[in-house]
Amino acid sequence: MSAKDWADFAEGGSDWDLGDKARAVLLGPGDVLVMGPGTVHAVLTMGDSGPCLMTGGSFWDGNDLLHLLETLCWIGVNQGATNEALAYQLAPVVSALEEVVLGNRGHYLPKESDGQRFGELVKTLQDLGCASFCVSHAANMTNLPPCMEEA
Repeated sequence: MSAKDWADFAEGGSDWDLGDKARAVLLGPGDVLVMGPGTVHAVLTMGDSGPCLMTGGSFWDGNDLLHLLETLCWIGVNQGATNEALAYQLAPVVSALEEVVLGNRGHYLPKESDGQRFGELVKTLQDLGCASFCVSHAANMTNLPPCMEEA
């Protein structure tokens, strides 16, 4: 996607129209589709074959950490572009990732500039906390994470 596409998506959120850039991928029973971080997607169940079970997750590739963290930062700032808030568990995961990466910097961050960028992205994610979503929704939430119990 171009920079303009990302800006339009951030502004339009779930109402954003891809126009002729949309593509369909038909999956059958047992099929698996792996998409990279930041892949804009929507799931549509076709036909009347009954209920469809879909599951999603995150696949973090050690060779693409900067892109992954940039994507997470973008989602954190543009929460209207996703149907899932950043997980409460993200902060400890990012802290653990930072420990692993810094313990083997040469493998994960071969260039000096990569290390600087990694630090900036980790700090941005830590600064996001859950405030960008949770604060406005805390009154309607149960089982709040510790950072929201006082809100």
